[in-house]
Amino acid sequence: MFVRFLAGVCCYLSIFSAPVLAEDRTGPDEFLWASSGEKSVSKAIDAQLSPSGHHLFTRHEGDLWVMWELMNAVPVFGPLSGSPTRGQVAFAPDRDHFALARGNQVEIIDLEANSLITKLSPGFEVGQVSYLKTDHLVVTSVGGESRSYHPVTGKNLESPATVDSRPSDVSAGLGWDGGVLKRIDEKGDVLWTIEDLDSKRAIAEFSPDQKTVFLGVQGTDQARFVDGMTGEVKATLTLGGKLSAASFGSKGERLITVTDDGGVSYFKAGEGSPLVTFLCLGENRFFVFEPGLNYVAGASVADWIQVRYDGKVYPLVCFEAVLLNHLAITFRLQGMSLGPADLVAPPELSVEPGTDRVIDRNGSLSLTVKAKDPLGIHSIIIKVGPREWIQNFAINEVSIVHEVRLPPGAEEVMVTVQAVNDRNVASPLVKMTVTSGG
Repeated sequence: MFVRFLAGVCCYLSIFSAPVLAEDRTGPDEFLWASSGEKSVSKAIDAQLSPSGHHLFTRHEGDLWVMWELMNAVPVFGPLSGSPTRGQVAFAPDRDHFALARGNQVEIIDLEANSLITKLSPGFEVGQVSYLKTDHLVVTSVGGESRSYHPVTGKNLESPATVDSRPSDVSAGLGWDGGVLKRIDEKGDVLWTIEDLDSKRAIAEFSPDQKTVFLGVQGTDQARFVDGMTGEVKATLTLGGKLSAASFGSKGERLITVTDDGGVSYFKAGEGSPLVTFLCLGENRFFVFEPGLNYVAGASVADWIQVRYDGKVYPLVCFEAVLLNHLAITFRLQGMSLGPADLVAPPELSVEPGTDRVIDRNGSLSLTVKAKDPLGIHSIIIKVGPREWIQNFAINEVSIVHEVRLPPGAEEVMVTVQAVNDRNVASPLVKMTVTSGG
């Protein structure tokens, strides 16, 4: 799902006194985040998959919302403040269009093009938006008045429609007999039973294709996929926290879970490990990762996420200097050497030419600075006499070129080059003298 940078990357981390963390998850390498305190996740309240399976809408505590694009695991919108209620959001049935109610207006947004299609003004405060079909949107006021629109042209359709707001009965064929869950076929025969669920807190839901049943218990980490016909366990789900909510997408291939550690996870039906987990860390701040510890991050999240490695917890270093020039980065941690011996290692670089040079008085000298590990470098400091330049490496760079010229009237100048990493550890100083040849 993510682009992987497989260069030999050495991450410079310092031992971190972590805030209150969410309940530990198993595994030798994992991401951790705070569940309380100033720098904590904005816990998810609910989540909705688009019918196409291309987008995910999540609402969070703190009046925040995000529209995620699943293929690249990045936000299309958000995290933004001013979260709508669940009824004020609707996906079109068969195209990537999205209706969003804001006060007395409704915006129709093309998620693929990331653009506004039209804006509807029904003349009342909107409480709910619902698609009857792709070209028929019903807008309902908080008082129950309804109006119908063509969602692309914005044309008012003359015949208002009554919307059945009840959820579709995707759990047909599942029933409770006391504390026993039964799977019943069309003839009324019991195909299988499950007795180890708390019926008052259980979530039992068929996938739309009826091939898989999700079984989970709210307030616990108990969750599994079972075969819809046999009841045999297909997979036990790995949840980051205690289950709050879960639902299948309309195509039945994907399941979304919301857990109390703040994460929203995206599963393939029948598989136990999430494909990806989404975190909202506040307005315009996000973090997304997959089990292989590949991640996509917004800027300024280094103080919000930690990494457990070999029994110790370290802060996540996001290379903020790189992020200044990039909206998001991906980076692979698992398998990299993060041992204590590497924590104070200075960055390595080479400079060409690295020896004294003679140039024409009005000429210049091109210095090429190469880094063995550009992600481990915070900045390159180049001094030419009294003047100083500080340059940051972009994520796709392995070298930078700097033009050196003699200051006006000078016959000779000292040039130094040095790299500094994220722990402010400097490389050995490279020195050379540049002299005028007339």
